Amino acid sequence: MAKNCMHGFILPESEGGGKNGTVLKMVYEQRAKAHFLRDWIFNHPRIVIPVVAALLASVTVAVFDPIRTFFIKSHVTQTFHLTENRLYKWLRSQLIRANEILTFNRRKSEDAGLSAVWDDRRGDIEQIQTWLMETADTFIVVQGPRGSGKRELVLDEALKSRRNTLLIDCKPIQEARGDSRTIFAAAREVGYRPVFSWMNTFSSMIDLAAQGTIGTKTGFSETLDTQLAKIWQNTSNALKELALEGRRKDDKDSELGDDEYLEAHPERRPVVVIDNFLHKSQESSIVYDKISEWAAALTTANVAHVIFLTNDISFSKSLSKALPNRVFRQISLGDCSPEVAKRFVISHLDADVEESKDEKAPLPSQAREDLDELDGCIDILGGRLTDLEFLARRIKTGETPK
Repeated sequence: MAKNCMHGFILPESEGGGKNGTVLKMVYEQRAKAHFLRDWIFNHPRIVIPVVAALLASVTVAVFDPIRTFFIKSHVTQTFHLTENRLYKWLRSQLIRANEILTFNRRKSEDAGLSAVWDDRRGDIEQIQTWLMETADTFIVVQGPRGSGKRELVLDEALKSRRNTLLIDCKPIQEARGDSRTIFAAAREVGYRPVFSWMNTFSSMIDLAAQGTIGTKTGFSETLDTQLAKIWQNTSNALKELALEGRRKDDKDSELGDDEYLEAHPERRPVVVIDNFLHKSQESSIVYDKISEWAAALTTANVAHVIFLTNDISFSKSLSKALPNRVFRQISLGDCSPEVAKRFVISHLDADVEESKDEKAPLPSQAREDLDELDGCIDILGGRLTDLEFLARRIKTGETPK
């Protein structure tokens, strides 16, 4: 009102104006508002909260993902593992020579006993090694009951000289209680760190609070599927980098792209061994569904070879969901034959014999007269490796086979 009345008014000289009068022009100075930015942020949560969530996600990807990929690669190559340290290897060799640690002797006994089994299963070992040298977008499945030596056959024999091998044990992941523990268990299996599994619960609380105030979720919290997908995706990136690590610019096939190079060189791909697949699958199948989908992506993209170790004979139903219309390469392990089982037990008995000056000294298996009972005991006990190993240890303590 004041501006409408006084704007343009000419103030005469008699009223204090100039000689020719003074023209009044009314202009208002903008009022300064304290804490304007803070008030705007608090008054527009539907805009601010999604923007903050997007910024946090961008920072996480830019900062933490390269770190996690580095730790996964170190886990696969065992860069920071004590067993790969030169000093540790030297100390271990000296202790083995001095025969000072009993666990090393027991390991020697186990290796000697298993050699009889591996000789009998040499065809399966060579078959796995041949498959790993071929390009085929399918899984390798080793199926057998508990104690049949699946893990030892694959890791200790078929992959003995293979670099870049990643072992994932599904048992601790499946037995974890709660989303946070499941995420932590999966991350530990692949070396994924840092992992903030507790943030999942914290983010859910923020989502609930935001939903109560603004009526919508913020998107901070992530489901178990999303968290597991992130872990497997980072693992895939690390495996692909390891597969391409030895590539040089002066190679004959340097003009090939990464995908074509990996398809042409299956021997360069890492090997992922998934143990205890379908363990307690009747409780929940979400973990196995995500693992099988991730394994299918690795295989079809020629990033890595995937070997499943399972006790379940119905594994094809689960794997066919992730990789349909494929024929899986399968090896079935059963109990040892009676002849191999007897050789296994006798090798255990003779493995820890110290070298004697008397070359005519009989071996423990030759000195004992009760080993005639071994054939009948093996027929009753069966050819399961764990049972045979337990029997051999009981006999070594002085008990009779029966």
